[in-house]
Amino acid sequence: MSTDEGLLSWDGRVLELFPTNGKATHWRVHAATVVRWELEQRRGVSLLKVYDHERHYENVLVADAQRPLVEALMAEVDAVR
Repeated sequence: MSTDEGLLSWDGRVLELFPTNGKATHWRVHAATVVRWELEQRRGVSLLKVYDHERHYENVLVADAQRPLVEALMAEVDAVR
């Protein structure tokens, strides 16, 4: 999935962001370590936060139009957890 910050990849085990804009940082989270998700709407974009510990999270901005895709991705990762 292409996002505002890069390519968000899901291979069935690992969720990974490959930055393309030079501002975001590369991150990867294994599905088994995901503690919870948050999807917040902010001025035409959504912020996906992926918590892999109670106080640590990785995030990525996605267009509101991609929100259904992100929700489907979240459901897929939850099913693997």
